[in-house]
Amino acid sequence: MSEETAPSLPDAPEGQKKSAPEISLDSEKKPANQNVVLFRSEETNGLLPPPSMLEGYERVLPGSADRLLKMAEAEQAHRQSLEAQDLTHSHAIERSQVETDAKLQSRGLNFAFGLALVTILSGGVLIGIGSDGAGFALILGTVGTIAGAFFISRRFRDKPALDSKTTDDSPS
Repeated sequence: MSEETAPSLPDAPEGQKKSAPEISLDSEKKPANQNVVLFRSEETNGLLPPPSMLEGYERVLPGSADRLLKMAEAEQAHRQSLEAQDLTHSHAIERSQVETDAKLQSRGLNFAFGLALVTILSGGVLIGIGSDGAGFALILGTVGTIAGAFFISRRFRDKPALDSKTTDDSPS
């Protein structure tokens, strides 16, 4: 490109032409003080470099490729042991949560039984002192509440099993 045909750059002030620098890869036209820099970049993922790089390490320092392989194997074994420990701890936590849930459910059932027993006995006492309507209402209300809670809990407990059966049998 010559100076006369060089395109003007957009940021040049009005009235002045700013030309793009002339680039030539021809070695005959290259000034003596101009240097060319080539840059090469490689990226690897994982613990080990690619085989060509391992070969280079081995040429520079014999035995280094084997040391790198042993290091990678040790790192993998360490990761696997940490994952196994994590899995063991998560199982222990799950087991503890299940045991705690079972204790809380048992405690809740015991309290509900005690409350129902006291309520039914109170209804019997009311019947015994002559308040038949209030006594029967208390007894029937308690029994009805317990039966209702039982049937509702059964419905919710069995519902996911019914839903999974209907989705498995449906044609695709």
